[in-house]
Amino acid sequence: MKTPKAGLLLLTGLVVGCGGSESTTGSGGDGGGTTGTGATASAGNTTGTSTTSTTSSTGTGGSSPSPGCGNLSAPTGANDAATIDVAGVTRTYAIYVPETYDANVPLALVFGWHGLGGTGAGIRSYLGLEEASAGAAILVYPDAHGQPDGGWNLEADGTDIAIFDALLEDVSARYCIDQTRVLSTGFSYGGWMANATACFRADRVRAVAPIAGGGPFGGCSAPVAAFVVHGSDDGAEPVSSGVQSRDFWVGQNGCTTNESPVDPAPCVAYGGCQSGSPVAWCEHSGMGGHVIPPFAPSGIWSFFTSLP
Repeated sequence: MKTPKAGLLLLTGLVVGCGGSESTTGSGGDGGGTTGTGATASAGNTTGTSTTSTTSSTGTGGSSPSPGCGNLSAPTGANDAATIDVAGVTRTYAIYVPETYDANVPLALVFGWHGLGGTGAGIRSYLGLEEASAGAAILVYPDAHGQPDGGWNLEADGTDIAIFDALLEDVSARYCIDQTRVLSTGFSYGGWMANATACFRADRVRAVAPIAGGGPFGGCSAPVAAFVVHGSDDGAEPVSSGVQSRDFWVGQNGCTTNESPVDPAPCVAYGGCQSGSPVAWCEHSGMGGHVIPPFAPSGIWSFFTSLP
């Protein structure tokens, strides 16, 4: 397996590399954002009837309500220390469920993958998607575990595709999820992991949004809508990694190389993509290099909600 280039650039005393600015920029340190309550998420006060709505709060198409719809006992709020058993291993993750959650309204599910040396709790506030989604999504942020470099296992049958599968099943069983609205995003090494989940679980992931990442390596099962963000002046993960991701999804989704500007600037979209599988490329400069640029959270969410 190829190793993400940024993983090779980790320098002594510099946790950025693939680690992600969630721990270095002041845009949200490890454990930034709302603090959870420990072993279980904060208790919710959701009320309603047992009749499940089929109207999703995101996107323009129909929804596929998960088994958790109608479960009135699922807690809301933030929990930065949640656990789940994955093949006999206790894995940790952070989760955010909007306080406005209605157990009868299917919400999108967002996976946010942290960078090398980061944590799920640390990437929560840095990604900015809780604010951008404004109560229209449940967000989960897994923690890496067990890899020699502290990063993610990018193999199709690896331990981190396994935690994706386990969390998707578990959250869908406890909460009302629109199973057609699953987004995978991440920063730096987490961008590589986002691409891996989209590649190997294209039947479950509706859209992917890698930020300052790379990959996938190929062997993907189907097209996936892609919103790719990278800095031309990224000194930790070279922009060539982002270009490779862009080119991969342009090819996978059957797009042409014809570009047209789209919001937010400086993004462009490609023509001729398979229906429902657009590709956007957002190459930025002068924003700090290896960062999540200010336009990314709202841009990613707008892209995601525009999909049929």
